[in-house]
Amino acid sequence: AYALNNQGFYLLQQGRCLFADKQYKLAYEKFFQLASQPTPNDGTEWSGKAKADNWFYAARSLELAGGDSLQVIALIDSAISQCQKPYDQAAAQFFLERGQRYHRINELRKAVNDYNVYENTVGPANLGAEFYYLREQAELGSRMYQQALDDIQSAILRTPNDLGLQIEQAIVLLRAGLYKQCVEYCQKLLQMHNDLADIYKIKGIAHGELKQKQQAVACLTKAKELGDDTADSYIQKLSLIHI
Repeated sequence: AYALNNQGFYLLQQGRCLFADKQYKLAYEKFFQLASQPTPNDGTEWSGKAKADNWFYAARSLELAGGDSLQVIALIDSAISQCQKPYDQAAAQFFLERGQRYHRINELRKAVNDYNVYENTVGPANLGAEFYYLREQAELGSRMYQQALDDIQSAILRTPNDLGLQIEQAIVLLRAGLYKQCVEYCQKLLQMHNDLADIYKIKGIAHGELKQKQQAVACLTKAKELGDDTADSYIQKLSLIHI
């Protein structure tokens, strides 16, 4: 059909068929060809949304074909460039996708910026714990401690019984240097779960930072008894410090 009448729709269908058949490199070539075509002058101009979708199809195909991460991000950039402000939810998805790829290559502040656009467009009421945990991880890696603390608390509000998120909040408090708050929070968790090696270790490290050697060793010893293989190294370090 495309050979007889080279309309973009037929090229799009080729790309979709190749993608469904997992021939990702060939699919990428079709989507890229379609997305990079000059705007026709015959009244068949593609909408901005359609152009954005084509760039994203090209990005996804290249990624699945094992293409370069930066090139994949550049293709998503092209998709975003077709989106008009104020962004709608379809455009917001491109920012989320690009943010996740920045996250993977450790461009964490760029990831956070894209996550912020996504949140502002979609609205916090429409987002779950997974998103806030995702952004918290990027913020923590960027040493954006207050933002990380806010986001892990937002995640916990959405899933209050998720113990993993609660442990993550203790980690954020520790990494942020809020040692007293960390000790208090860990103590609260241990009142409900007294067999958490991770929390004993975090609490022990926080006590150590507060120059409370006896409490630190007690907590770390408990963590070791509960099976934490790394607690002993912290105990050894404390034994060399005169507090």
